[in-house]
Amino acid sequence: MKRMLVKDLANHLEQEVRVKGWIYRIRRLSQVTFLILRDRTGTIQVVVDPDVIKDTQVSTESVVDIQGFVTPEPRSRAGYELVASQIEVLSLAENLPININGEELNIPLDTVLDNRVLSLRHAKVNPIFKVQAALAQAFQEFLNQEGFIQVFTPKIVASGTEGGTELFALQYFEEKAYLAQSPQFYKQMLVGAGYER
Repeated sequence: MKRMLVKDLANHLEQEVRVKGWIYRIRRLSQVTFLILRDRTGTIQVVVDPDVIKDTQVSTESVVDIQGFVTPEPRSRAGYELVASQIEVLSLAENLPININGEELNIPLDTVLDNRVLSLRHAKVNPIFKVQAALAQAFQEFLNQEGFIQVFTPKIVASGTEGGTELFALQYFEEKAYLAQSPQFYKQMLVGAGYER
């Protein structure tokens, strides 16, 4: 069965689906376990019967593959939930060095940066990159409508073309190369070649 994203589950009520993602929260009760599953598009409540999860060890931020039925549930925030029929843990997460599932990420910046892969998953950090992507796309669409073309200048060069700056050297296929400091030289060539915008 093909994987489905959380955002598409509303279109598949009363159908069997397969979702993959991270376990955002776990709430164990005597007769049932509730998981909140997160993928790149959102979260969904997953209801798990003890028989389904009995031999499965799960922890917060574990990566899981879940099959189940999308069932209407008015008490759920989405209006539906996923009743799991099968769970496979693809990667069991160890105890996390930071709490990324709280309301705020109240930890020192050096701890945030040392655990960047985890801190990027926090609900207040993750949307920043979606906003950046939307802004960049809006600028690109506007400039395209105005007749601009997008060019990609070299980022690795054989020698330094900018004077007075310290160059970052690297090995590139057994040769010494440098990171380009600025695309200005290439932009000037493009203007001379007739690319006005």
